[in-house]
This record gives sequence, C-alpha cells and structure tokens, in this order.
Amino acid sequence: MSKGHILIVDQDIKTLEHTTKTLREAGFDVVSSNHCVSEVTATVHTLPDVVVMDACRNCASRGPVRSSEHGDCVIGSIPTILLTERGDEVDHDCAFRAGVQKYLAKPCTDIELVLAIEELIMRGQAKAIS
Repeated sequence: MSKGHILIVDQDIKTLEHTTKTLREAGFDVVSSNHCVSEVTATVHTLPDVVVMDACRNCASRGPVRSSEHGDCVIGSIPTILLTERGDEVDHDCAFRAGVQKYLAKPCTDIELVLAIEELIMRGQAKAIS
C-alpha cells in the first residue's frame, strides 16, 4: 500500500531522478517532471498529497497554481515542499508567504525529505479527521 501520492517537479534531471527513486523506495507513488508545476498539474489525473518542487521562475498562474511576487510557482491548497539551492532569508520568507509549508535547502538528506513529506501527509490526515 502506498504511503501517499507525491508530485516532484525539478528542472535538474539528476536531482529529479534521485528524488523519484528515493521516494518510490520509501513507499510513495511518485509522478515526476522537469516542467513547471502549472504545466504538470494540468495533466495529472489525481491530485498529489504533497508537491516537492524546486523554484521555477516566470510560470503562468493556471489552475491550482499561483505565482509569488518573485514569479515562483506554488500549489494552492496542496502541501508543498520547496527543495531548492536558494538559501537566502529573503527566499525563505518569499516561499512561506506564497504558501510553502516546508523549505529544504539542497543538498538535503534523503531521510530529511522523506520525514518532511510524512509530516505533511500526517498533518493533512489530522485536518481531515477534525
């Protein structure tokens, strides 16, 4: 049984492949893409439990995706983890203001990412129960 449905979006193919493999081995169903979230969500049939994404610039704001003031795509009501090389305080603040629940700087450990995803899924389940 799957631990949850995860959408991974990262323009770096090596990171995308590694993250996909790690999360599948951890028991998650994974859809991955190197395209912007707005393009991917238009083609996904099942909404993910969590989105893991790198910051992408200049994405159109379509469907459940909205853009922050800096042009980064963010998923509306779906828990989102920003996995990025951007580590400045301004980037953190912008991400959280845009609705990101977790901000992980690359490189992060595999277990750190898995635990962050599990936490967000558990939060979502707790909200559904209450």
